Amino acid sequence: MQPLEEAVKDRSWQSFAIADFALHQEVILFSGHTRLQEQYKIIEQQIRLYIVSCNSLHPSLEELMADRERKGKALLQKIS
Repeated sequence: MQPLEEAVKDRSWQSFAIADFALHQEVILFSGHTRLQEQYKIIEQQIRLYIVSCNSLHPSLEELMADRERKGKALLQKIS
């Protein structure tokens, strides 16, 4: 989450999108699901575009960060 926080601090939408995509990649790798990882590689570029597109719907980087924090907490609760 630190790269996302840094992007918010720097007010950089581009850095946020890059860090957001990296976070998605980490979740996929963490899943340990080989087929999911293979399929993700096939659609990786579409996901990158989708992230940028969806992020643009939020009025602020702070709102985006709060959303990622909520999702991160929910994911951690689910796997605990």
